[in-house]
Amino acid sequence: MEVRRLATLDQAKSLVDCVYAVYGLTFHRPWLYEPKQLLDLNQSGEIMSYVAIDDHRVIGHLAAIQPYFEVEPDGQAYTDPSFREVGLSIVQPEYRGQKIQAQLGMGMYADMVSQGVAGVMTKCVTNHLKSQNDALQMGGTPVALFLGSIPRWVVYGGEPGQQNQPISTINMYIPVCGPQERDLYLPQQLDWISERFLSVRAKRRVRRSGPIDGETRIESRWQADRQHAQIHVLSAGPDLVERLEETVRWLVGGKMAHLTIFLPGDSPAVAAAGPVFQDLGMFAAGWIPGFYRGGGDALIYQVIAYQTLDPDRVLVAEPGLPLKREVVADWQQVKSIIIAA
Repeated sequence: MEVRRLATLDQAKSLVDCVYAVYGLTFHRPWLYEPKQLLDLNQSGEIMSYVAIDDHRVIGHLAAIQPYFEVEPDGQAYTDPSFREVGLSIVQPEYRGQKIQAQLGMGMYADMVSQGVAGVMTKCVTNHLKSQNDALQMGGTPVALFLGSIPRWVVYGGEPGQQNQPISTINMYIPVCGPQERDLYLPQQLDWISERFLSVRAKRRVRRSGPIDGETRIESRWQADRQHAQIHVLSAGPDLVERLEETVRWLVGGKMAHLTIFLPGDSPAVAAAGPVFQDLGMFAAGWIPGFYRGGGDALIYQVIAYQTLDPDRVLVAEPGLPLKREVVADWQQVKSIIIAA
């Protein structure tokens, strides 16, 4: 067995066969069923597919891609080119248990070092501890917990019908070359984030305040079928709280049950507004280093507008337990605000 970057149409066709074997037609990324489009995305660099090949056949796949929550204000990608999200983990059923994903991960890591990638993030579901342990063995650190981000009616492959509760995802950041040094404007109640600086090789000077000027720019995206919305704060000014209050109200009123909010870590306005976010039903979910174009960090908040989440069923590996405690505690303080509204 060998690991290669996907480079030919024949490899792409064999990968599609692998997708069918694992998911049938249930996978939510339609381009994984189109060999030519798969090859084009890899040739453009938007996707970096790594395939495990045995006897001229693709038996496993792992990809580094532009984040699923990418937006393109003014035609420019939101995230930094050296930041990637790792996912689309697929292994032929008869090859499972043979450490195929571990070998794919090592091959990917070595290739990304040579390309100067700062770091990658992978989202691991909290009902599957193996995926978390695989990321930890690759040097990952838990940096964010998205409570209830996958609704209970979303199922994969051969899984039975509806889940009993929404599935959460824990985000692991794996440093490759390491994010650049910079300031981080951190609300005081998020000091627990600073405990992760060393493990992701991030040198950060924490700031509490600074001049607040300019105008808040927000871009929102939503998935009606998942009742999930993303709020991207592209710049934060004195009107940040007012704009966020309006956006959260509209999205929850539009039947979005789960909001993920991405806030710039280099903004004094975000640090100043931190204590007010709870009044909007927002709770802290974590931090992503080197996320924004230019290497800026993202602070992650969430809003949840349903009551079916049982935090005791959110399973995280031991290194993620402190993160889970902080996020769940914040959520429990605000959960009645949005539900009552």
